[in-house]
Amino acid sequence: MKSLWLNKKNNKNIIVFFNGWGMNETIVSHLDYKNNDVLMFCDYRNLDVEVFDLSQYENKYLVAWSMGVYISNLFYDKLKDFNKKTALNGTFYPIDNNYGIIQKIYDLTVNNFNETSCKKFVQRMLINKDFVFDRAIQELKDELVSIKQYAKIELQKTLQYNKVIISLQDKIIPTKSQMNFWKDKYVDIENIDCGHYPFGIFNNWNEIIK
Repeated sequence: MKSLWLNKKNNKNIIVFFNGWGMNETIVSHLDYKNNDVLMFCDYRNLDVEVFDLSQYENKYLVAWSMGVYISNLFYDKLKDFNKKTALNGTFYPIDNNYGIIQKIYDLTVNNFNETSCKKFVQRMLINKDFVFDRAIQELKDELVSIKQYAKIELQKTLQYNKVIISLQDKIIPTKSQMNFWKDKYVDIENIDCGHYPFGIFNNWNEIIK
């Protein structure tokens, strides 16, 4: 797993961002940091990560998108005491016929993964900016395989998300599946009118964590 500081100016607030599968920092490069330091995690081919000390921050916020919503739970002990946790277009069951991506579709994606399917994925995200994968096809496929293995882990503890943002046109993790999962979790649910990629409607990080 890779970590990257998107902004590190010794602010009193930090946002820890768990990105989606295959994504990089360009998908959020337009967001103004305001008064936040931002630490991003991505590339989930493995879960090895350097120990990070965030004790100097007064306020800690978690933002997780897509597969990052599930992955964040695997770091429960590091994230459980954050001030606020916001999930975007993801659930705790990323590969599931009722709450995530349909198992058959996920397996077909892995088995037939190539440059063409990469382009189709970007199109289905309804991303409103030019995005290109910056990693080799095999690396992206390996990450899909790894995520499938993680999804088999029975979570002993799950993070209590405070806010959930669900896109009404999500073609990756179906909107209905997300609603099915979150509807009884006693969280604040906000619907937005866009595809799986949600960040295009925001101008800064504070709009997401508010």
